[in-house]
Amino acid sequence: TLVSSKQYHVGCDCGPIGLSLIGESRVRGFCHCEHCRDLLKIPYLAVTAWEKEQVTFDEGHDALTALQHPAEQMQS
Repeated sequence: TLVSSKQYHVGCDCGPIGLSLIGESRVRGFCHCEHCRDLLKIPYLAVTAWEKEQVTFDEGHDALTALQHPAEQMQS
């Protein structure tokens, strides 16, 4: 059971996705590796990740899309 006073409610700029995050993120950083640049077609990526148990989708879970790298075992 996670016990924390920190809770965040976030959503995407386009509107349909809303989620709640509880506690501290597991990872925060910036990536500019070749694989992330290739997968997302951007020069660098700001990353903040929570454990699955810390994330609750409030709305729009069915609107999510996963991007699969064509050659690497990675998704975004």
